Amino acid sequence: KKNIQVVYLNNINPCIYSHKAIFARIVSNLISNAAKYSPQDAKIKLGICKYKDEIVFKISNFTQQHYSDDELSFGMGLFITKRLARRIKSTLCIKKSNNKITFELKIPKVDCLNHER
Repeated sequence: KKNIQVVYLNNINPCIYSHKAIFARIVSNLISNAAKYSPQDAKIKLGICKYKDEIVFKISNFTQQHYSDDELSFGMGLFITKRLARRIKSTLCIKKSNNKITFELKIPKVDCLNHER
């Protein structure tokens, strides 16, 4: 409807051990939220970074200054998404600067062979 493009910035494919349904719901909610508050013909950027102790999914978008009438919400989406992140021992950070918002989902790294933290 808004002609929004999702752009994947990285070429890495990390190994993640997590609850599949919860992880998929978190990422889906973040992309949906970014699309909801983006202007027409916007780009949503999705990136994955590996750090020493965690893997970070970043979803960025530029927000519009006003909301249209068809964007009805009760404001519970990000609250629920943060709670879901805690269930899989991850954290969700939201960074805002001017008209850009970045969601960072930080997942602790595990030993892929032994499944240990």
